[in-house]
Amino acid sequence: MKKIFKKALIISCILPLTLPSANAFAQVSSVKRVSGNSRYETAIKLSNTYFADTSKVTFAIVASGETYPDALIGGSLAAQESAPVLLTYKSSVPAGLVSELKRLQPDHIFLLGGPNTITDTVLTSLKKQTGIAIDRIYGNDRIQTGDEINALRATLAGMDEADFEKISDPTLFACVNAYNFHDSLYSAPYYGIMTSDQGIGFLSLAPSTIYEKNIDFGEAIGDIKVVRDGTNSMIITKGSDRYESSVKIAEKYTNELNLNPDTVILTSGENYPDGLGASSLVGLYEAPILLTQKDVLSTYVKNYISKHKIKNVIIVGGPNSVSDNLVSQIKAIK
Repeated sequence: MKKIFKKALIISCILPLTLPSANAFAQVSSVKRVSGNSRYETAIKLSNTYFADTSKVTFAIVASGETYPDALIGGSLAAQESAPVLLTYKSSVPAGLVSELKRLQPDHIFLLGGPNTITDTVLTSLKKQTGIAIDRIYGNDRIQTGDEINALRATLAGMDEADFEKISDPTLFACVNAYNFHDSLYSAPYYGIMTSDQGIGFLSLAPSTIYEKNIDFGEAIGDIKVVRDGTNSMIITKGSDRYESSVKIAEKYTNELNLNPDTVILTSGENYPDGLGASSLVGLYEAPILLTQKDVLSTYVKNYISKHKIKNVIIVGGPNSVSDNLVSQIKAIK
């Protein structure tokens, strides 16, 4: 009996060494999901959750929830100023928006987009109900609105017009396709958090095809088509798909900004609504935005999380955009 007992004791000591639990070597320690019943509610929840300390809120951004260009290119402004992004209907104010703005009490609200995107009735209503000063930032179209957002960013960064005109570094100026949502979703925040060491980076919306002979510097990102003129002056950053492209921009955080984020923001690469408010977190965490399909985590994204030893993943969007099965895939990354 003693021999049997000793044998059993030895086996019991060995088993924990030979049969570790499935998550023993899991790398990601925290996966948090932020979502609401609508894109408007998701944006409010992001603001309420991550901007709980209102003493640090100087600006708030309000953009259309019915179309993507202004909100997404506004991601550079949100990241630069660590400002929450909230959404509105074109002709009416969604439930909860006024309450959240009153809670935040920013010094100023920037309303992105012209009257055809957000009516003057909404602007007047928000100003009257909150008592907060509001400036509308817009151009004649989405491309010009992007340029106006860049001009505002330059002003807030203390640059005058002459400084703005002197920018000639390819890493500081980039173009994305004005007619897809994903490229500006993951790249605008990166250009918004460039530090003073690198200069202030600007991202512009552009036609889907650009001619390099008309641009003597810069970077083309994602799906934009570049027609070369033989000078090869424009850098092109593009992956095999939007998921790899988001990783290529994420790599720039480390390679070009000398940042080593331990957090990433994950949102749908298949549709834009939940991602509209995601850029508000970038300035807080200096974290890249990565894109995903609903049910399958891209190998590129998975490898990025593993390679950079990412500890925290913030999912923006509900299970209809980023499934619970994907959460399990993230938690299994080693």
